[in-house]
Amino acid sequence: MRRVPLVAAVTIALLSASTPVRAQDDSVYTESIAIAGGADWRSLAQDWLILPEGSKTLTGNLRFLTAEGGLGEAPLRFTDVLLVDVNGRMAVGGRSEVFGGLTLLPKQPSRTGEVLWQGAQLGGRVGLGERYAASLRAQVGPTLAHTGNWLMAELAVEGRKSLHETLVLQGLVGAGATGLRLDDGARRLGFGEVVADGTLIFREPRGMVAMWLGTQLRFPVGRFASPGSARDALEPQTRVQFRLGGVLSYIDEWDIFAEFSVSDRGELSNPATTLPILDGGFDQTTLTLGLTRRFHREEGRRRSR
Repeated sequence: MRRVPLVAAVTIALLSASTPVRAQDDSVYTESIAIAGGADWRSLAQDWLILPEGSKTLTGNLRFLTAEGGLGEAPLRFTDVLLVDVNGRMAVGGRSEVFGGLTLLPKQPSRTGEVLWQGAQLGGRVGLGERYAASLRAQVGPTLAHTGNWLMAELAVEGRKSLHETLVLQGLVGAGATGLRLDDGARRLGFGEVVADGTLIFREPRGMVAMWLGTQLRFPVGRFASPGSARDALEPQTRVQFRLGGVLSYIDEWDIFAEFSVSDRGELSNPATTLPILDGGFDQTTLTLGLTRRFHREEGRRRSR
């Protein structure tokens, strides 16, 4: 098998009616849309999800990863593993955007020898009417212990319903595929997933502060293996993630954000149920701290307020 299967699109109509949200800059009520694929943090505090026309962002964040196992023999304690993400985003035409980034591993235990580069992503988003949007993204990175590499692709649709100017429900459905190329291509394994995500957002009416609670489920729907690869070498289990976070967006050109997340994937006693991937491949807890710098033309600045 020469390539990872393409993602099957899953499109489900959500939230057929949406309660309007008060816009930040005046008393006019507007609808909002939401999108998948690593949303701009400020969008959780405000009513737009795709960047205003003429806007660009540059985000850097630190992720402190802890786990009872999964990388070497001993547990990973706080500050044992530090991941650094650098991401850029650019609005295209006011109704879509493109984004990309990379992940580095500057800190790891002395007993391990993982590579500095841990992944890259590239994707785009487009608005679908007033209430929905869709995204497509691809990620690639190295597997643990230099055994090969992995590739993930995901397509998703998201919708948002405002219960009050301070309270918002957000939901996502999608489909993804993950492929592993191991032992210099001698073994190729992969599986598909159906993704469901829900988030409850609490925000200040002017869009300066927001907090959220979220959970995500990823249901495996099939496996594949190249000739000569044992199919039962990969037995993915349902993945569950819990998130708690917040963002401060009262400074026009800067955002400060933090998120705490817990992910459950497989059992360490059965390695086939986990993935040989540092970020998200096994049970782990992550604390993310970050900063976003925003750039926009004057017309884009007025629209984003």
